Amino acid sequence: EHDAFNGCSGVEEEIFVPESVEKLVGGAFNGCSSITVVTLKNGGVDMSGSVFGRCLSLEKIIVEDDNFSLANDAEELSRVFDDGTNHHKITVYGYNLPVNQRNNIIAFGMDYINMSESSEADSAV
Repeated sequence: EHDAFNGCSGVEEEIFVPESVEKLVGGAFNGCSSITVVTLKNGGVDMSGSVFGRCLSLEKIIVEDDNFSLANDAEELSRVFDDGTNHHKITVYGYNLPVNQRNNIIAFGMDYINMSESSEADSAV
């Protein structure tokens, strides 16, 4: 649902999006300032505008699937984290994400860590 948890201060610090979720629509977690970690069980979840906008505490996105398609390009990625999210402190942890997805993440100013190659994998989860 559009704006499902928009501005909700009672949302947990860690959000687990189950494999059954196929789409997160605009504003779903917009303004949920307490979220620090988002784990996506389905890397192919379709996200539209400002899903994580103004999630000022968000630090990690963990993708537990190699079918990752957060955005087609850095511009589309900016719409997912629209309006004020400090995306430069966000690290995306994933397993062998496609090169174009890694490039989008890096072009947007976020960090990417390949958990299948990194010693940081244990500390991410």
